[in-house]
Amino acid sequence: MKAAQTAGVRTPIDPTAVPAARRFSPDQLRALLEITSAVQCECPNHVAKLVEGLIAFEDYARDCENRNEEDAKIHALLYRSSGAARQVMEDALIALCLFEGIPLPATAAPAAQRVGG
Repeated sequence: MKAAQTAGVRTPIDPTAVPAARRFSPDQLRALLEITSAVQCECPNHVAKLVEGLIAFEDYARDCENRNEEDAKIHALLYRSSGAARQVMEDALIALCLFEGIPLPATAAPAAQRVGG
């Protein structure tokens, strides 16, 4: 399948793809935002905030009002693109939590790493 094109910018987003299910609930992300570190590393907080922002924009793009078919196409692209970006950042957040020893909720953790959630 060809990559979608918008205004001459290539994007690898499949125009028929639906973003994967979210791996973190709002409550789980809020808990990660509250983590304090013994060292000067706030990466879990920052990555959780990025995921939160991507979720918000994903919802916004999905529900955005369309004036015409072209509007609908660009909003669909933005929805799928933000969903794909969210998936990448959720994977990064999971890897970061595993590295830092932060317990993962059952919905987010790889099968071998699950804890109650």
